[in-house]
Amino acid sequence: MKEKELENNNILNAYTVLSTRPAEKFTSEKEHYHYNLINIPLTKLKRRKIDSSHIALIKKFDPDVIIITSSYGANIFIEDIWKRLHRKDLNFIAIGASTAEPLIKEGINVYIPENKSTNGIIELLKERIPRESRIIIMRSDKGNPILNRFLEMDKRDFVEIVLYNILEDFENRETLLNCLRSKDLSAIILTSSMEANIFFKILKDEKIKIHKETVIYAIGEPTKEKIISSGFTGKILTGKSNFESILNEIEKTNSGEWI
Repeated sequence: MKEKELENNNILNAYTVLSTRPAEKFTSEKEHYHYNLINIPLTKLKRRKIDSSHIALIKKFDPDVIIITSSYGANIFIEDIWKRLHRKDLNFIAIGASTAEPLIKEGINVYIPENKSTNGIIELLKERIPRESRIIIMRSDKGNPILNRFLEMDKRDFVEIVLYNILEDFENRETLLNCLRSKDLSAIILTSSMEANIFFKILKDEKIKIHKETVIYAIGEPTKEKIISSGFTGKILTGKSNFESILNEIEKTNSGEWI
């Protein structure tokens, strides 16, 4: 093996990060980071069929605002709905930059809350969206109910359209166990509260403990809350609903140690 290859191999062995992101959201671009990034999905995403009845419902409801809460949902919207809607006067709210990106590429103007979370969306609605505005939420079947409760209590006219289902991915359990038992993990990234719930249930079932120096990154506050309620007392860092920003933060924070 060449000297450079040996050096790179040592770098990869020096810092290992485990992610449990769904395969549908994990792309090859993540491979350019200077650490060993292992992705073992604990959930999987299943698109729902968007047919003419959904388009008819949207047109009949005649929304003023569309809220989209994930990049996966944003891509479904662009591919299956946007060109069939023929509306250029809509306001859009995206939970974060990754969610907004597919919309912006289509020339859509998007509001992004400063606090990139469900609570941030609620604050943005209070500040910028008139109460009489009709709102459609487009997301998964595991969407945060806090948003719905706010809209109901605030007497807002809204409907919810489920674009995809989030399911537990049972196929990767043994792979995860092998990783936890054989790798010296420096960091773990959990990108949803559902992932966190599954992850800690597996740890409990198998009586596995996380090393006290391992950092857990939670993609947002609901995920952090689930990690804490699962009994983890180690270091938790919270992202801003953006997976790539967490990867970049790991790269930036640790670059001096192994570059």
